[in-house]
Amino acid sequence: MVEEAIRKTNPGVFDEKGNLTVKDWIRIRIPEDTVDIFELYTHIALMKTGQTVHWVDSWYYHIYDGGIHCGTNVLRKV
Repeated sequence: MVEEAIRKTNPGVFDEKGNLTVKDWIRIRIPEDTVDIFELYTHIALMKTGQTVHWVDSWYYHIYDGGIHCGTNVLRKV
């Protein structure tokens, strides 16, 4: 199960319910052998224009709100 693998790879980051325990930005490693098609396509498109691409994952939003969200969004109740 992916959730269990994420918890094992990131000890001390989540509580027993799966909530983040950290209050600051942190890199969370997601041990999967899959590719995010949106990220791959966007990365290639931007690289072709000469841009240097740096990704900030919105894992919190994927878990709690779903979908792809702008990196400028703030935590909110939906």
